[in-house]
Amino acid sequence: MSTKMRVAPRARSVVAVSSNADAAARLFCFPFAGGGASVFRKWAPHIASDIELLAIQLPGRESRIAETPFTNLRDICSTLAADIAPLLDRPYAFYGHSLGSLVAFSLARELRSIGAPLPMHLFLSGRRAPHLPSGRRPLYDLPRDELLLELDRLEGTPRAVLENEELLELFMPLLRADFQVNETYEHAALPPLPLSASVMGGLADEAADRSQLEAWQEHFEGKINVSMFPGGHFYIDDALPVIGGRISACMAQLLRPRAAQFA
Repeated sequence: MSTKMRVAPRARSVVAVSSNADAAARLFCFPFAGGGASVFRKWAPHIASDIELLAIQLPGRESRIAETPFTNLRDICSTLAADIAPLLDRPYAFYGHSLGSLVAFSLARELRSIGAPLPMHLFLSGRRAPHLPSGRRPLYDLPRDELLLELDRLEGTPRAVLENEELLELFMPLLRADFQVNETYEHAALPPLPLSASVMGGLADEAADRSQLEAWQEHFEGKINVSMFPGGHFYIDDALPVIGGRISACMAQLLRPRAAQFA
């Protein structure tokens, strides 16, 4: 299994973090606001070798930095549905953190609407259920100085970026676009997805407490499992070995009934 990141065939939006032509399943990973595919490079050692690890790379970041970022979720979902279509030829699951959770959930709804194969499971992290209001003022259109203060308070942007004017010039338009995607999202009441889900969060995360995570249940026919970890919004940095193991074990368990059908 290779851990060199490469763009998956016919899909600029998908980067293969770990390639495995014989993988039993695929795990598509959706990054947080401002994040790109490279944030999942460190995941490879923690995901089972029979799971191909694929990261979503949207316009405006890393290898696609010259492209204009999306500013609404509809365009993201329609683009991703087309891009990942050739890669849905085997069982797969979605993982998303923060904004990535909203994108993963919305894409699953989009795939259902077009009759595409659905993921066998969703792993959702650090994001309140989509029907719940934010309770926070929009950030995407704040004046620059106010936005910088908010970014510093949220502790999601590296200090090296906040203190480097050249990096800020590159990073701010992307971050505003991602915040706009999240903050202009309008939830539509639709039937729950015929899936189960694992929902995770940080015990000190003010943006998504346990009750807000448990509220995801109404969007799934299957039972959701909620797990809390020490830390704030980016608790995942310290919990990755545990989370990677749990994701691998959950996908293995879900794959067993499928394998039994062909035994």
